[in-house]
Amino acid sequence: MNRQTFRVKKVIEESQEVKTFVLDGSIEADAGQFFMLWVPGVNEKPFCFADNDPFTFTVCNVGPFSSKVHELKEGELVTVLGPLGKGYGIGNEERILLVGGGYGTVSLYLLAKQAKGKKIDVIIGAKSKEDVSYKKRFEELGCRVFVTTDDGSEGVKGYAVDGMKELLRENKYDKVYTCGPMIMMKTICGLAKEKGIQFEASLEANMKCGIGICGSCAIKDKIVCKDGPVFANEEAAYLLDI
Repeated sequence: MNRQTFRVKKVIEESQEVKTFVLDGSIEADAGQFFMLWVPGVNEKPFCFADNDPFTFTVCNVGPFSSKVHELKEGELVTVLGPLGKGYGIGNEERILLVGGGYGTVSLYLLAKQAKGKKIDVIIGAKSKEDVSYKKRFEELGCRVFVTTDDGSEGVKGYAVDGMKELLRENKYDKVYTCGPMIMMKTICGLAKEKGIQFEASLEANMKCGIGICGSCAIKDKIVCKDGPVFANEEAAYLLDI
């Protein structure tokens, strides 16, 4: 864990509100870990790794900090602290299901990349077509991708859990990984538990320091930035009240 400075190599406009930043280097990080991005004079906020080689992250413009990040141009410098936290545990599973909700889908891309060689199905749950993230990238890795949207503008109309129920009728999975809104992950992990499938979830919390000192991201007796953000099976079930 240390601070490193990178130069922005490429800026990709995913949509009107979302940009992806590709930096001019790589970083040793496990899927599910995160980093603190420092914007001088503004603040420091946590973001997940979309990729580690090249170092890539995606930001949705939702407030003052992310708005400043969106102003970054190619050639400018960024300073990060990381990698931080505990990532996903990739074992000897043969077939896995990744379930992403909203922009939580981004952290699952590096997982799919690092789990290369396994049979991977991906469910991307989004509000509408404009909010679908990383679909083409997953397909380029050889994953089977299924999209659900609240309004039916792309894929199947419904929620990510509806897509999961459909896939479980036809397929058997060794493990389910999920990242997205807490209520979605609670439902996804609850279904996996009911079916006897191992599961891991990357929990959302208000991370301020990123290193387990301030306690702002505490959920029950766990400090998410230090003990997680990824939790598995019974520990995840306990924190999600399943």
